[in-house]
Order: sequence, then structure tokens, then C-alpha cells
Amino acid sequence: KKLGLDPSTMTRNISKLEKKHLVYRERSEEDSRTIFVHQSNKGKETAIQLEKDIEGELHFSINNRIQIKDNIHQISWLLEKVNSK
Repeated sequence: KKLGLDPSTMTRNISKLEKKHLVYRERSEEDSRTIFVHQSNKGKETAIQLEKDIEGELHFSINNRIQIKDNIHQISWLLEKVNSK
């Protein structure tokens, strides 16, 4: 419900993750209709690596934007100097 997905979509996605050994299912002891999905060790390692990759990409993107902004500022300053002469 939190993801806004219907049960069949969730089941299909979980099955794909299971085939890649990223998660595993465990049936509830109290209610056999309830199935818990847990991250496997491989799933945890993959999630950590994805977070690092995304963080690196964002850091790279932010640094590039800052550098571009600084370059535009320098060009603007130079153009003002040239136009003032």
C-alpha cells in the first residue's frame, strides 16, 4: 500500500529479486497468509553499493554544477571588463 502497487505487481517484483538472490521470503508463524520478505546478504551488499554509486553520481553532478556556475561567473566578469573599456 505504501508503494502504491497492487499485490500482483509486488509478487512479480519480489519474484524477480528472489531469482537474483537479493531477497528471500519467510511465512509468518502466527498467520500463514502473511509472508515476510527479507534482504539477503547479497541484497544488503547490493543496496550499499547502489547507495555509494548514487552518492558518487550526485556528488559529481553537484561539483560540476558548482564549477559551471563559477565558470559562468568568471566569463560574465570578463565580459563586463571588456565592455567597460
